[in-house]
Amino acid sequence: MQGTTDTKRTRKPVKTEKTEPEKKAVAETAKPIEEPATAAMFTEEQVRKMIEEAVQRYAQESQPAAAPETASAGLNDGLVTMIFQAEVNDANEIQLGPNAKFGMITGKQATITIAKRDFIGEFRTTTVQQLLRNRNLIVVDGLTDDERRVYGLDYQEGEYLEPAVYERLLSMGDKILEIYPKLHKTWREMIAVKFTEAYENKKLKCSRDVLLKLNQISKKDYTDLPKQDMRRKGGFYAIIHAMNAEDEMPDDTGAETEE
Repeated sequence: MQGTTDTKRTRKPVKTEKTEPEKKAVAETAKPIEEPATAAMFTEEQVRKMIEEAVQRYAQESQPAAAPETASAGLNDGLVTMIFQAEVNDANEIQLGPNAKFGMITGKQATITIAKRDFIGEFRTTTVQQLLRNRNLIVVDGLTDDERRVYGLDYQEGEYLEPAVYERLLSMGDKILEIYPKLHKTWREMIAVKFTEAYENKKLKCSRDVLLKLNQISKKDYTDLPKQDMRRKGGFYAIIHAMNAEDEMPDDTGAETEE
């Protein structure tokens, strides 16, 4: 019996030809993708304007929220008005700011107005700060309550006098006894000097009784001084002592006295 041998045959893939529509579709997909054409080009001026607007928007959006009011808030806003009062020589001069940048004070009284940014800044030299502490320089307007507390300028009631009131002291009589105790020590000392000068110039209109009471009140300002310091006797002692001396002087008017 004749044997048979099985052999496996490998089928070759059938090669098919693409149709014309298929060839066209493949060709279309192989084309590079083209960017759509720009509708219009921007001019240089338009580009510059867009950049400026973008910068402005960024600046507005990046601004921090408003901070609560503090002593430094409003640093560059407004003016500060001060009055100066001191019992000094009429020719006395005080420089304001470094190298008198903000002017000079001449004499006993003055009114000064400067920008707040300057007051908080270089106006407050060592000399000016001392005048502020001693209440020779009084801030009457331009600072908030918080700023006054920060700079030690939150005055107590009656601590200083308005210029017009200060000028009436010599003719105030016993009403001065209501004002004097409340004043800052510097102002009490100024009144003593003012009264002494008025007495020397024969312009003092104040009774001995009122002077004695004022002098007694003034003694508390000098209790910490050495015992030999004459100021411990009181700010008005010189006037009272002079009055006592006058009372003891013999009559020099030339009038004859009865035996």
